[in-house]
Amino acid sequence: DYRFRAFPELLPRLLTAPEEEVKCGQWLEELRRDCQVAFTARAAKQGEYSAGETFWVSADTKEPKTVLEQLALAIFQLHAGNSTFNPSTSGAEWWTQVIDAEDDIGWHWDRDYGFEA
Repeated sequence: DYRFRAFPELLPRLLTAPEEEVKCGQWLEELRRDCQVAFTARAAKQGEYSAGETFWVSADTKEPKTVLEQLALAIFQLHAGNSTFNPSTSGAEWWTQVIDAEDDIGWHWDRDYGFEA
């Protein structure tokens, strides 16, 4: 089912942020900071596509190292639901984009560019 859906309250719930942090926006500032630290695409630009780094978190990770890993695992678990999968070979690839007003990044779908001929 690829219909568009919006989940405006999903991030604080997935990250299990304390209610007082959600109200004051502290969790969002921490998330924004982590995104800036993990963002590598702009500095690594080469050719038509970004050459920035992506990250992997395995489904069998017991203690995520960062809030971004925690978020990636929570989204993986949301999508995987009750399906059967091998936790040691399943997980989530994640990356961040820190977009400035002057950046020219249009709407797009990411895909495995290694398969392009």
